[in-house]
Amino acid sequence: MSIQIDRYIADAEIEACATHILQKYGYQRTPIMAPPIPIEEIIDFTVDIPIIPEAIPDHQGSPVLAKLVVKGHPHPTVEIIVNEDKQPFFDQHKGVEQYSLAHELGHYVLHIDRGSLNTLLLPEAKEQSVVLCRMNSVEERDRNAKRRELQAERFAASILMPRDLLREACADIDLCQWRNLYRLKDEFHVTITALTNRLKELHLVTVTSDRRLVPYQDKLATQMHSLWE
Repeated sequence: MSIQIDRYIADAEIEACATHILQKYGYQRTPIMAPPIPIEEIIDFTVDIPIIPEAIPDHQGSPVLAKLVVKGHPHPTVEIIVNEDKQPFFDQHKGVEQYSLAHELGHYVLHIDRGSLNTLLLPEAKEQSVVLCRMNSVEERDRNAKRRELQAERFAASILMPRDLLREACADIDLCQWRNLYRLKDEFHVTITALTNRLKELHLVTVTSDRRLVPYQDKLATQMHSLWE
């Protein structure tokens, strides 16, 4: 038995979950009108999960930036552990720590069967055997684990770069200039990779194989249009 949920989750549902968390925070605290998204406060006020700095050993030779841990019985608790040994890396790569926190929140919202926490942990277990980790490499994961990681990534992007806020921030800038995107990623406290992926997801801009920025084109729509020319 497991407290993990493995299922297909549509992109729209993932974004709706992220939007719900943001709205819940807005009701409890104050609506978020501009970036950056206060992800630590959101985790604290909406799901009440402690964020704990602690050393985390590498997993199968891959560094772990953060992880979600469920432990304790008969009253289990959930914690987000941030690898304190990676603090210099976080300081050097702005946006990675925030994205890791949002990623683990995504695991909690999307993949933890919270209704079964009290029944699925064994009395003698100090820590649930299944721990969801944020690692640099996903090559060795099985299909379900890879799917969970991709879902958590999409949740992180949705909550740190809400559709409306990002579109508003993009309204008056040239998205085909890298310098503008680097300013934008600093505003949202995310990595440049996370930003460009989100911009592509929102059909705003695409990065070509030679690292050029071009306006997004829907290939299917272009093909259909050409059929009628």
